[in-house]
Amino acid sequence: MLPELGPDPSDVVAPRDHGLTAFHETGLDGMLRGAGVRTVVLTSVSVNIAITGAAIDAVNRGYTVVIPIDCVAGFPPSYASDALRYTLRNIAYLATASEIRAAWARG
Repeated sequence: MLPELGPDPSDVVAPRDHGLTAFHETGLDGMLRGAGVRTVVLTSVSVNIAITGAAIDAVNRGYTVVIPIDCVAGFPPSYASDALRYTLRNIAYLATASEIRAAWARG
């Protein structure tokens, strides 16, 4: 693990020992609900499975999903681009990290 990438002491960590998505038997949903979270921002190196699965799981649980398109990847890159364009845009808001940061700054 790279210390400069975290986790930060204030980060909520939901370890995943098995399964394909962040919500599967991790307690993440309970932690987020307990904190009053209604929107999740998903980043990962796997649009192929992790991002797609987490987005579907989050929407199924009633969350709004935002995906920063410049903070995700997949293989091959053309697949990741197509998955964002043809699948994920139907269930999540897509934006760049800068656009999300600007929205947060506006409150």
